[in-house]
Amino acid sequence: MSKLFKWAGGVALALLFIMGGVLLRTLVFAGQFTKINPHSLQNCRTISGITGGEDLEIDPETGTLYISAYDRRSVLAGASINGALYRLDLTDPEAEPIPLWRGEGEGDFRPHGISLYRTGDGKKRLFVVNHRADGQQAVELFDIKDGWLTHVESIHDPMFVSPNDLTATGMRAFYIGNDVMSTHPAMKILEMMVPLAPSTLIYFNGEKASIAAEGLSFINGVAMSQDGRQLYLSEMTGKNLRIYDRAALTGLLTLRETVPLNSFADNITIDANDALWIGSHPKLTDFLMHAMDASVTAPSQVFKVTPLRNTKSRVEEIYMNGGEQASAVPVALHHGKYLALGAVFDSKLLVCDAP
Repeated sequence: MSKLFKWAGGVALALLFIMGGVLLRTLVFAGQFTKINPHSLQNCRTISGITGGEDLEIDPETGTLYISAYDRRSVLAGASINGALYRLDLTDPEAEPIPLWRGEGEGDFRPHGISLYRTGDGKKRLFVVNHRADGQQAVELFDIKDGWLTHVESIHDPMFVSPNDLTATGMRAFYIGNDVMSTHPAMKILEMMVPLAPSTLIYFNGEKASIAAEGLSFINGVAMSQDGRQLYLSEMTGKNLRIYDRAALTGLLTLRETVPLNSFADNITIDANDALWIGSHPKLTDFLMHAMDASVTAPSQVFKVTPLRNTKSRVEEIYMNGGEQASAVPVALHHGKYLALGAVFDSKLLVCDAP
């Protein structure tokens, strides 16, 4: 009997060591021990009245900033509420956000990633990922005229499993990233912490959807160069930026470079000089705690990436904050002399002097 107790005790001790090792490895991966060396932007003003401004797009002709927002904490708590799209004149220091669209019914509009498409003849269309309360995943299309939105159509497809962000390539065509392939909220969180399932990039060519890239780890940001010849993906749990060459006629992608960021990269925006601006989360554990409790801050990080053709892309850390100024910044957008920062959960945006 004593031998049995010793054997059982040895097994239990071994299991504890294994569990402790798994836990430690998970915490290291999640950035729990990442050192935060803060350096801030200058002359920031706070834009209030917007909760959960997760993604931003700019109309460079007018300086109009489009904002996708919804109160994620309330939705996580079970509320059936809508989010909204807003516009803000980024060039006017006194401007306030103007709501543009709040959905047509209760719980039918929870916007996520957005993309602005402009044609050569001046037409403008806003593409919006929408997580409906009934579980449907859709891409909403809006025509823009004089700064106001007119809803055109909703596009659904079985391949839109867990869409996060998208980038438009035509008046009805786009790439859209599934961050995970599970639909259950608990499984989504598990896959964030311990990446298990593949993440897929889908190309909708205006008529049908197909897989454009796979074998990725939590696609978060999706963006395209000004000339449409390069496509950019941020892998949140992969902690990478992927750069693809793109065939404009077919939409086919060829991986050109993988850029390590060592941070949980979120959305990507492209400025007038084709530089990439990436909002990022250095500590995933703090991000998840901040999602559940507004009193817990989460650090924020912003990278500027300059793609280079015959050598490695240049990566610069532009911003790092412990969360006191801005918690969980998912997106940074550069336009002219301004840099705008969104917030996944907080009820504010920041507009700062560009570095």
